[in-house]
Amino acid sequence: MINPHGGSLINNILTHEQAESIKGNDSLYKLKITNRTASDCEMIAIGGFSPIEGFMDEEQALSVINNMTLTDGLVWSIPILLPVSEDDYNNISESSDIALYDSYDRLIASMSVKEKFELDLDNYCNNVFKTNDEAHPGVKAVKNAGNKFLSGKIGLINRPIRENIDLKYFLDPSEVRNIIKEKGWKTVAAFQTRNPIHRAHEYLIKSVIEQFDGVLIHPLVGETKSDDIPADTRMACYEVLLDNYFNQKYVFLSVLPATMNYAGPREAIHHIIIRKNYGCSHMIVGRDHAGVGNYYGTYEA
Repeated sequence: MINPHGGSLINNILTHEQAESIKGNDSLYKLKITNRTASDCEMIAIGGFSPIEGFMDEEQALSVINNMTLTDGLVWSIPILLPVSEDDYNNISESSDIALYDSYDRLIASMSVKEKFELDLDNYCNNVFKTNDEAHPGVKAVKNAGNKFLSGKIGLINRPIRENIDLKYFLDPSEVRNIIKEKGWKTVAAFQTRNPIHRAHEYLIKSVIEQFDGVLIHPLVGETKSDDIPADTRMACYEVLLDNYFNQKYVFLSVLPATMNYAGPREAIHHIIIRKNYGCSHMIVGRDHAGVGNYYGTYEA
């Protein structure tokens, strides 16, 4: 099986004892985070973003933004950042420990703050999204979040709330890797689409099965644009197709709890790296993958 990106799979999920010690520490600064950041916390902790262990510092972020590599030269295309408000930025000290709470006031993770820093958001957007146009949802999200950031290693305490999708489909990279190993697959292609699966996708997947040992059907179910097809609707389509049109010896369905950035070609690389961490040797990249509007060419990704 293919090795995780960087060589080893990260596991930053806290033990029960570690989590209880954080919950009982009222002195920790309470930082409210967005659904997107909560999703990033989970992806970091379960190893989906291996070898990343926390939110990036300035040097790492600039390396990714400007060069599409981590500071050690390993390919990485999307910065993993924790933006904060000006008040939080001023109130939180470097080298302090903080607690991250979601919009439901649930404790999601602990974090050891390494660095506070600011970024040039125009440079960020021009490099990552190839535009500064705030009509682009990725640019809009970055600009709305502001230019102040915290970096540091995180430890996951609670998963983000799941809505309308059976929990059996939420498999961590280590669990997917175990299934691939049990099936004896050596070559595995991942498939993702933001749209309901249709006959062209069915044909594509069946064609891939002829060349590889198996296919991981891996829809992204984190935060997307408001006008994207809801995740539960997409999942219902996948279930019908798996039950009636595929030989389940060669395919299996799981979900990816990551959020969309709509960064086109850069995000295609990001998604490939993530699927590598899940044990996939290949990935099916479709027309205008992770694209939006007319910002990227049809086959640019």
